[in-house]
Amino acid sequence: MSLFLLTAVGGTLLGCTPPVEAPAELGELTLYLYENFDGDGEDGEEALVAGAQGLVDYMEGLNMTADTPVDDRAVTLPILPFARLGSAVAPSDADEALQVPVGVAGYVAEGMDVQVPTLLDANQVCIASDTTVYHAQTFPNGDADAFASRDQERLVSQHEFLIDSFAGDAWLDVERHMVWVTLEDGRELVLAKGWMEERAPAFDKDDVSWDQRFELVAWVPAADSGALRYYGMWSSVTGLGADLYASSVTSGLDEHYLNTSAFAAGEDCKNDRDREYDRGGE
Repeated sequence: MSLFLLTAVGGTLLGCTPPVEAPAELGELTLYLYENFDGDGEDGEEALVAGAQGLVDYMEGLNMTADTPVDDRAVTLPILPFARLGSAVAPSDADEALQVPVGVAGYVAEGMDVQVPTLLDANQVCIASDTTVYHAQTFPNGDADAFASRDQERLVSQHEFLIDSFAGDAWLDVERHMVWVTLEDGRELVLAKGWMEERAPAFDKDDVSWDQRFELVAWVPAADSGALRYYGMWSSVTGLGADLYASSVTSGLDEHYLNTSAFAAGEDCKNDRDREYDRGGE
């Protein structure tokens, strides 16, 4: 079984060394995008476009291919201060200083015509990590199809998912906000901001809990027919060392990219996408 991750992603451990520190400009950019994601204020939308362009410039500067090792695409981000959460809400007993902040960029062969429907799929099992064995996505404020066609510029999704891991099993509830952003060159990308409002204790172990989780995600048309991906994660867990957890997060985020491609290609998945909902019956 692969190692767990505090979100819908998890993966096989690469080692116990966290990723290299992010360049200062990338670190500040991720915090800026998270804080200003809602596009509030007179210059809000322009600021969001400028921030998104900076993230795209960073990813394009990596000159990634599908074979680029994850260690060459992963960085340790700065702590996300709770004062810069914008509309997000932190669990009441969370400690920002305990965050393990990791960002992983990637290139995938499947373009936005595949990426967008996949990210909006109501069932994220086999799209997320191998440790995600149940994952329902719902849309309380709008129509996913309308968002996919850009008839709706923003969309909120609610995620309820079960992580099944050697470290502990837990149900997580996550809110994600998504928005279309048009760059100056006309490319249309999707940004997402997510968070978990309450800590998630493992139901099979008393000393394990997922204590906080914040995410910044991007889906970007690449220069060819593929897409660039970015996933920034600020999270913490009780019951696993920080370095070990950082390595797990890094490999897990990359596993998420690989699983998305495999799902799009119709490949077999070891998890059951038809698993019955059994929360409360652990």
